[in-house]
Amino acid sequence: MTNKNDNQAFLDSPEYLKLQEQLALYEDLRKNGVPESSALTRSAFSDGSMERAAANDYQRLCPVDPDNPNYQPGAVTGAGMHELPEFPFPVLPQDSDTTTEILRKQLVQLASENNWHDFDRLDGTPVHGNINSDEVSNNTPWTIRGTAASRADRAQEGSFGVDDACLQREDDWQLFDASFRYVNANLARLVLIGGPALVSGLIFLLSKLIELILTGGDAKFEIIEPITSAVPPVRVHDAQDLLFYPYDIDSNGQRIDDPQYPKPTWHEEWESDDVIADLQLAAQTPVFNYFKPFTQYQDNFPITNGMFRRIAGFENDDLDDAMSEGRLFITDFHEFNDEVLAQFQPGRSHLDVPASGGRLYASIALFAVPLGSDKLKIIAIQPTQRPPEHDFEWFWWYTFGIGNNANPASKIITPADNEWTWKMAKNTFTTMYSMSNVVDHLSTHVFLYPVATGFYRNIPEMHPLSALILPHLTSLAFNNFTGIFFEVGTRLEDENGDLIYGDPLNGLLTGAVNLISGFSSKSFLDSTVRRSQHYHFVEHGQPLDRAEHPDFNAIGDFPQHDDNTETWGAIRRWVKGYIRLYYKDNADVRDDYELQAFLTDVAGAGVNGFPHSVSTRRELINTVTHLIYWMSVNHALGNFSAFQPLGALGYYSSLPLDPNQSRSKHDWLGACPRLNVGMALFEFTRLFVDLPTPWHRSLGKYPQGNFMHDPRVYTHLHEFENKIKEIDDGLREKNSNRRWAYDLRYPSTMTVSPWN
Repeated sequence: MTNKNDNQAFLDSPEYLKLQEQLALYEDLRKNGVPESSALTRSAFSDGSMERAAANDYQRLCPVDPDNPNYQPGAVTGAGMHELPEFPFPVLPQDSDTTTEILRKQLVQLASENNWHDFDRLDGTPVHGNINSDEVSNNTPWTIRGTAASRADRAQEGSFGVDDACLQREDDWQLFDASFRYVNANLARLVLIGGPALVSGLIFLLSKLIELILTGGDAKFEIIEPITSAVPPVRVHDAQDLLFYPYDIDSNGQRIDDPQYPKPTWHEEWESDDVIADLQLAAQTPVFNYFKPFTQYQDNFPITNGMFRRIAGFENDDLDDAMSEGRLFITDFHEFNDEVLAQFQPGRSHLDVPASGGRLYASIALFAVPLGSDKLKIIAIQPTQRPPEHDFEWFWWYTFGIGNNANPASKIITPADNEWTWKMAKNTFTTMYSMSNVVDHLSTHVFLYPVATGFYRNIPEMHPLSALILPHLTSLAFNNFTGIFFEVGTRLEDENGDLIYGDPLNGLLTGAVNLISGFSSKSFLDSTVRRSQHYHFVEHGQPLDRAEHPDFNAIGDFPQHDDNTETWGAIRRWVKGYIRLYYKDNADVRDDYELQAFLTDVAGAGVNGFPHSVSTRRELINTVTHLIYWMSVNHALGNFSAFQPLGALGYYSSLPLDPNQSRSKHDWLGACPRLNVGMALFEFTRLFVDLPTPWHRSLGKYPQGNFMHDPRVYTHLHEFENKIKEIDDGLREKNSNRRWAYDLRYPSTMTVSPWN
């Protein structure tokens, strides 16, 4: 940590004043509508005399609201858009005439040669073997069908009031906008924290971004490393220093938050212990099944009745009674233990050590429902998987840091212990919780990889399933390539212009994790592949029916599962109506050899629970419903990991925590990310936690013209659209009565496919 007094004099230096001028100009240009990239370029090259008035050189891509003189661009993100011919009228393969049958077989043969499951690039799981295939290219952007004239005449897909062609902000450049606005608002404070090194780093960062603009580089992909290397790794002085959410001040002096960077609904109460409990029930990742009933004691988690009864609300309770009554629950991250300890093992390599300097703990947390209540409360946290074997081991470990680094011991900490010790214990748990969110997000992508590959290989455009399923696969294959194989800062194409598969440990996502988390790229990829093999296509492709799982009856509101039931039903009714248009009976399903080949292909590629075949319309309807549910509901993700004081992706202290000893605020801040990691992490989470504005390529939305080849579909589609909007309204009403809204289940902000 730098000395504040030594840094005070730097506030009058020419370097500081120059940076201050540039940032102020950037803010003025941005507020007057100049795109972020242009504003940055103009401010960086300014000599101080450039006019800062309104920007008259920018023509908005979207129409300005004539009734709203204060119109500002909204937050719209996502893949691009292009136009393809409309789908041919669907015909089952067994019903094709001879000419069409020959054509279909030729198309499938060509597609199978251009798309294949590659088992060699990523150990343990198949990926798409040719990201340059026409099928991938045609299904990466949002693809409208037909001509403008034909769409105007026949298309009936609902727009939900949103024009998907309207990109209201520059997606690449808005991603670092938060950092510049944060720096501009807090520049003097940051100088006191970081001193000359911080200003020099910010000047370097400006120059790096300008270089990317002028050379055609892609700041969207290359921003993380410049931030971590340019901004000094200084310890912050307060939790507020790690809150990077950008905002403007309106004419009334009111703070206007940027919708592009949504805050957690519990943002203002983030220090409440109830947030930790709520996050187990309103999980930030849909297949969050680490939270389970606690039905028997664990040798490695020696919780006692004395500890339990020290917690407010449980003074007159009994641990054994609570267990027998089904009121105890546990979240145990034991399955991550090998990966979090990899960097401390004697045989480790540089691939096992994250560049951030952080670490993670495979922590354990116990929760309980009080007598006469249905609200979940947190009871205790044990930071690691192993309690000390005896007092002698703990004395040397706590006092001198001497002990088993490769498998550290820890004690159980409760809310009744020292305030800062408890806060540090919470962070050991929430940082692992956040990383599990990121692992689960990428692992769902990896799990679903063969579904897209198998579909491209086996289902031609004239098949009835093409129009229904292709929009739900949008960008899946390409985004998986980008996150795992797109090496930032290296050559991206070969001499033929084809994209090159890079090192999976240095992809956009896998490489960034190494810079901003407690995981190395290797540990992150190992956990992602392992977790992807845990999922079951059917079991995890539908809401948990609490009527069939009485183990959770003690809990009143369980949003992760309760908020999905209606959405599942709506998807199934839509799929049922659609399938019955083309399959008149079960024989049609059995005889559809393209469908059966698709199912056999995907199941054979290792998608756990995916059916090898289906023989009835009911089975087909359920399979397609599970597929759409996975691509939409089970792809949703929150922004918890952007909230660094509570849930960063790494923990930056090795101090043991003892219930009988005190830690300080200084100790707790030492466990929080350094400034450079915090800033880079915020931008990183904005890149991958890409929530759209309501109804922008969301569940229920299909590209214009997608079904106009068969107008019979629209009756069923309109019913689905209306039901989805009704569900969305109902969830918003439901959330208005909750302490913290669970906004990850709104169909309106849930992507229709994994395009982020």
